[in-house]
Amino acid sequence: MHTDDRTQDDPFAALVLDAEFIAAAPPKEAAVAVRGPRSGRRIPLPPAPRRSRLDRFRTRLLTQGRGFSQVHSRLICGAIIATVGVLVVAPRLTEPQGQPRFGSGIALLGGDDTPTPRRSKSRSPLGTPPPVLPDAGPHQFLAVQSDASSPVTYDPCRPLSYVVNARTAPPGGDALLFDAVETISQSTGLRFQYEGPTDEPATQERLAFQRARYGDRWAPILIAWSDPGEMPALHGDVTGNGGSTRVHLPFGGPTVYVSGRISLDGPQLGEMLARKGDVPVRGTILHELGHLVGLDHVDDPAQLMYPTSHYGEFQRGDMAGLARLGAGSCVRFL
Repeated sequence: MHTDDRTQDDPFAALVLDAEFIAAAPPKEAAVAVRGPRSGRRIPLPPAPRRSRLDRFRTRLLTQGRGFSQVHSRLICGAIIATVGVLVVAPRLTEPQGQPRFGSGIALLGGDDTPTPRRSKSRSPLGTPPPVLPDAGPHQFLAVQSDASSPVTYDPCRPLSYVVNARTAPPGGDALLFDAVETISQSTGLRFQYEGPTDEPATQERLAFQRARYGDRWAPILIAWSDPGEMPALHGDVTGNGGSTRVHLPFGGPTVYVSGRISLDGPQLGEMLARKGDVPVRGTILHELGHLVGLDHVDDPAQLMYPTSHYGEFQRGDMAGLARLGAGSCVRFL
């Protein structure tokens, strides 16, 4: 019988199998191995490439017939995670363009001009405002919510950090200042937290976010003993100037104050302290702290928030307004 090289190398090459034997043979797994072109030896397949988690999930979804509820539960969870990501880290828009400044309002959605939103450590207010007195006198607010009646407030679930620039403070001025801060805290329920002295100067359009000076957060409230040369708003017989910057939270959230500034004319208040004593100086500081937390001027001369009031304490109308300013909404991320 004629033989060739293949027969000599492989004694089974010339084997002829019966047709019935072939038909009765069980089928083989095609994916396990492939046969060589000249022999019946099995050649192992190379290892399958490593697939990503997404590819494995897609294969299971298409080939294993996962149920409707299990598949859609994963899709719903993914949509929720994506939505939270948009709320927390999506690029922010500003209105007007640029960093938030003293007295302005912006849309808080993220970006380089506002800090990374921080989760509140408390889910409930840190303090309790006093009850609103019946038949209280008049009070006005510097800004209101979209309902045109509820005042814009600071977040009562966060402490209001503040720093003090005592450059022109008169003797005894800081003691009056800290006492006045305690009074405004008791009148609103808001908690103030002193961070220490600062050399930040008073400016008319102070930035509410100063990364280089205060880090990735809203700047603390600045209380600056200043003078007309540094702060032109303290001209003439004006002894103080104050207010706060507010932001508009996205997706129907409230408007909230995030930082503020008070400027006090140190030389003029020093002369007043020497001639008239503590009462008018304390009244001036409380008046500006009222502006800081959101009170506006009123036309009633019986209230401390009257433009030229000579009282040294808040009156009934002032107290009613301050109680409402301490009852704002808690903000989870700010």
